[in-house]
Amino acid sequence: MARRKRTARTRTAKRTARVLPLVRHEEFVRVITPSFILAIIGGILTILAATVFGAGAISPARAMSDPYVGIVITFTLGFLGVLMLVAAWFLRKENYCLAGSILALITGSIGFALGAAFWIGWIGPLLAIVSGVIGIREHEELIRHTSKLLR
Repeated sequence: MARRKRTARTRTAKRTARVLPLVRHEEFVRVITPSFILAIIGGILTILAATVFGAGAISPARAMSDPYVGIVITFTLGFLGVLMLVAAWFLRKENYCLAGSILALITGSIGFALGAAFWIGWIGPLLAIVSGVIGIREHEELIRHTSKLLR
């Protein structure tokens, strides 16, 4: 058995070989789009709920003795709505898809606990929770697809 002699040319050819992505970006965007849309809608609805809550149109905090509770809930819901929009932005990036799904899931859970006092306050966080679950499921599906291609 004769061994092939490795020359400098074959070593550099192996190092500079272009590695093609196993999943095209178009396919990734197509798979993750429902999660992205739900996160955007959830973030916008949460910010809208914080605005309505802050304006006092629907304020369960009026029944409470401390008016500062309403202010804290308003700013917290607004901040969580912005974080949901950031999670939606992460969902569109291939390398940050899992992080965006987890961020949407966590912010949706916290927002659901805070906004459950009035009707519009739980719709946005609920959509963010669903978005996070769908994003994690689709990310796992893409990983399985990639591992099948590697075999």
